[in-house]
Parts: sequence; C-alpha cells; structure tokens
Amino acid sequence: MNLTITTNMLGDIAVCTLAGRLTLSNTSELRNCAKGLIAAGTVKLILDLSALIYVDSSGLADLISIYTTARNRGGNLVLLQPTGKVRDLFMITKTYTIFPIHASIEEALTFLTNNTSGDKR
Repeated sequence: MNLTITTNMLGDIAVCTLAGRLTLSNTSELRNCAKGLIAAGTVKLILDLSALIYVDSSGLADLISIYTTARNRGGNLVLLQPTGKVRDLFMITKTYTIFPIHASIEEALTFLTNNTSGDKR
C-alpha cells in the first residue's frame, strides 16, 4: 500500500491526512508536502494519522524533521489519532514525549490556536 496525503486548510492551520504506509520509498512525498506548506507560511500543521498503518525509521525521522522545521519557524506540528502499530512505535521509541498527540481534531485545533510558546502539551 502506498502513501496518500490529503491536505485541507482550516484558517491558518493545515490538516494533512495520511493513509497507507510511511516508508523510505515515499517519505519524500510527506517531506515535500510539509516543507512546501511551511515555506508558504503555514507553520501550524496537524498530521491525521488515523488511516496510517505503518511507519518505518525513515518515516519517523521525517516526522521529527518536519516537527523541528515547524518549531524553528514559530509554528508547531500536532499528531492526530495514531493507531495500532503507529501508536506502538511512538511508545517504544518514546517519541510521544516529543510530539503533541491528540485524540480529536477539536483538541488539536485548540492546542495549536492557544499554544505557540513551545509547550508540548
């Protein structure tokens, strides 16, 4: 299964829905999408991971890179609804301590609207 990315704008916040598998063979798709949004001035990003079934180490590295880029530009990256193996990956690698992770779009939007100071939660 390939990676599919759908992007919708909610005001100044981009919501990117990822479906499929995020692996070495397709991480450039996510990286190009996110970096294009950030370069255009959209620095508040939500990645909806509810339909993402697998992430390898390259995909995880890209998520960290996108998070760092957004933060360095005064924005933030929020992960939404990781499930199954993807959620397990964040637990095993302890990267849940890096990323703000939320269970609903409302929580994620509230977090990004109210928090640009750098706090994770």
